[in-house]
Amino acid sequence: MATQIGPAGRRRVLGTTAAVAVALALALAGGVGAAAAAPGPGGATAPPGPAPTGAPVDTEAVAAQRAVAASTGVTVTGSGFGHGVGLTQYGAYGMARAGFDATQILTHFYTGTQVVPLTDAVDVRVDVVHAATGVVLGSTARAAGGGGLLLAADGAPAAPLEAGATALVTPASGRLALTLRHADGTVTGPEAVGDLEVRWPGTRAVPGAATTVDVTSTAGGARKVRSYRWGSLHLAPVGTRVEAVAVVDVHAEYLRGLAEMPSSWPEAALQAQVVAARNNVLLAARSVPRASCGGCQLWDDTRSQVYTGWG
Repeated sequence: MATQIGPAGRRRVLGTTAAVAVALALALAGGVGAAAAAPGPGGATAPPGPAPTGAPVDTEAVAAQRAVAASTGVTVTGSGFGHGVGLTQYGAYGMARAGFDATQILTHFYTGTQVVPLTDAVDVRVDVVHAATGVVLGSTARAAGGGGLLLAADGAPAAPLEAGATALVTPASGRLALTLRHADGTVTGPEAVGDLEVRWPGTRAVPGAATTVDVTSTAGGARKVRSYRWGSLHLAPVGTRVEAVAVVDVHAEYLRGLAEMPSSWPEAALQAQVVAARNNVLLAARSVPRASCGGCQLWDDTRSQVYTGWG
């Protein structure tokens, strides 16, 4: 379904308004009902027709309700699961396919707002590992000469961890236990540390060839594998678990790692998504870091917005 801004900024359904109105009218009459099908990425789907439910229909009453609905339209007010208000991805997709640009999409979903330039070169702290029983850190060269990590424990000068080596981080009596498995197979540790700062080449903090830090964590019996190209990573003990927080610049780093909308969708929808995502994270960047998640300001899942890093 395509949408547009109606009177006083209300959302009005285009193309299937009559079908929705008829469905509501028939349902109230106790006779038949219809559901309007939303379009998918493959194209619009025609709404299914009404199906009998076994009760007789007052055709005159239905005709009268249909006439009223067709002349006045239907305004639907509500919210989805989670954030409750804001841009919906499929709504943006439908509007973009109907020819609306990003500003029109945004001012539809955020009634009474304006789209204006805004400085977004600020850091934000994203929880990427929550309540883990173990975290394995490695690296992958994304360009010739890349690979390797720099590990700084308890604020001490960073020590290099060569390409092909891994670091195992586990909770240990309110601290972290750090065990290194080197590329030649030798093992050092475990060493007890309070926290761990991880940096890698090809970022604003460390010059060098493009590299990703590869993070494999286990929490609640579930295994999570992610790679991050930009920013830095901070690991800390919280209770009897490990938290890992990515520190990334909103404009140049965080927005590149979002996975909220397929990149094959229309450009106007993608542009609207980026602006909405930027607003979301800039609000979070103003918040006080939470100790319960290792100093995070937002999550990497649907509690905030989906941030998968390098994928």
